[in-house]
Amino acid sequence: MARHHRDVSRDEQWAKLVQAFAFLRTLGLIVKANFMCCGGCASAAIAEQFGKAVTKYNTYGKGPRPAVGSVFFTRQGRESAQSSGHLYLSYGQIEHYEGGEVKARSAWDTAMVGNAVVKALTDVGLMWWWSGDAAETIVVNVGEDAAERRKREQDHAELEAWGKLRNAHTEALGRLNELCALGGDFYRGEDFVARLVLGKAALARIEAAIAAITCGVTTTTTANNDARAEA
Repeated sequence: MARHHRDVSRDEQWAKLVQAFAFLRTLGLIVKANFMCCGGCASAAIAEQFGKAVTKYNTYGKGPRPAVGSVFFTRQGRESAQSSGHLYLSYGQIEHYEGGEVKARSAWDTAMVGNAVVKALTDVGLMWWWSGDAAETIVVNVGEDAAERRKREQDHAELEAWGKLRNAHTEALGRLNELCALGGDFYRGEDFVARLVLGKAALARIEAAIAAITCGVTTTTTANNDARAEA
């Protein structure tokens, strides 16, 4: 059941990305999904498309204006995101070269394109990572949504807390057994003082273990209440 839920969540994340890409197209960007084998080939193909649009527009003076920029991810990026949940988006200004010289550039610089992309991602509810540096790619979380991530982190915290409680409980039982092992000879013989010291030490360890259990229960309860409040 958990696996099924995770798959549904990923489908929803990809659907949100489709919505964001559709909006970016309305802004005049060239948008490509699952495009070409690698970034180099994709960038070259987009530049060629942009160059043809520029030539046609400059020659005839009509028709659609050349794109203002581009954003895309490759087939390699899609395959990697299927396992990692992280999709890397390439974006930026487009340059058209002729004879090794730049003949035309898209209207928006790379930073402007990047800001438009992350705004579109935010508007559809996707999580993303980008420092704002135009030299860095934008990473989109297409694996789990925010609510699913909080649930996973909460489950992990509870499991860790109860593990500590089990260890404290085992410690308490061990020390209690140690004390009981002294048996009826506790008050007899020349080693009475030594046995008394051992018994007091065992009792102290039991008290410490009980305190750890009490503290652990309180901490776990507080954490659970905080998590529910945030949800």
